[in-house]
Order: sequence, then C-alpha cells, then structure tokens
Amino acid sequence: MADERSYPKGHPDRNETMVKEALGTGILKLSEFHSFSSDNPEDMVKEYEVKLIGVSMFQLAILGIGEDGHTASLFPGNELGLSPEAPDLLAVYNSPKPPSERVSLSIKKINLSNHILFLVSGKSKQEIVDRVLKGEDLPATKVKGIKTTEMFFLTENQ
Repeated sequence: MADERSYPKGHPDRNETMVKEALGTGILKLSEFHSFSSDNPEDMVKEYEVKLIGVSMFQLAILGIGEDGHTASLFPGNELGLSPEAPDLLAVYNSPKPPSERVSLSIKKINLSNHILFLVSGKSKQEIVDRVLKGEDLPATKVKGIKTTEMFFLTENQ
C-alpha cells in the first residue's frame, strides 16, 4: 500500500478494505499484502518500516489520482513527502481530504518501483488527467517508474 487512511480495520473507506474487495483473495496473496493493525499514523509508520526492511524496490505500484492531482497521500501545496530528503514513510496529520490523518510512502520511495500504473476513473477526473499529462506541477506528475509509468483512464457512460 502506498498510503492508508486512519480508519479502523475493516472500515469501508480504508484503502485496504477497498483493495481486498476489488481484487478478492483469489488474486491477492494475503501473505504479500501489507496491511496495518493500527489506525494511528505514527504506529502505522513504525509497523510499515519493519515490513520494508530489506525492500530496496517494488516491482509494481498501482496508484490513483485525486481530482486535485494528489497521489498516495501526497497533496498539492504541501511539500511533505515530495522532497528528495523526505523519509520513506510519512505520518500525515493535515490531509486536505478526509480523514486528515494518514500514512504515506514518499515520492522517492514510490519511484523505486520498476513499473507504475495509474488507474483513474470517472469523468470528474478528466481535467486533472489532462493537467497531469501536460506535466503541470502536481504530486502525480512527479511519479516516475524505473522502467515504465502508464496511465489507464476510464470514463463512465453518464
């Protein structure tokens, strides 16, 4: 997980819950799925740091893009996690999108992925996808996979 929202385990808005529902246990190897036992950002960071010991890179990162151009819990107008000096893991306490408390990988750590795939859906995200593709200064434009960075954008028929 590139980020997680500070909700109790099993909460419908927790990323872990949504991923498990979308992929199911047939695809998802639960032994390789790193979830958090806590919903406290500092505890989540400590827990994830232990899980990431010895992990120098990822094979694949699947990310979304918010309507404001954020990805993971890296938001426009907030340099937290975007500088090269940022720690690999961040406790976020001031997210502009609820909930305000989260945990996130830094852009530096995300970019240690061989392949990065953005999955974006909904007509409401057309404008931000255009801005990202034009290279506007947004967190999502700073994401660069070692080998590939791809985006799949799906609009809904409405």
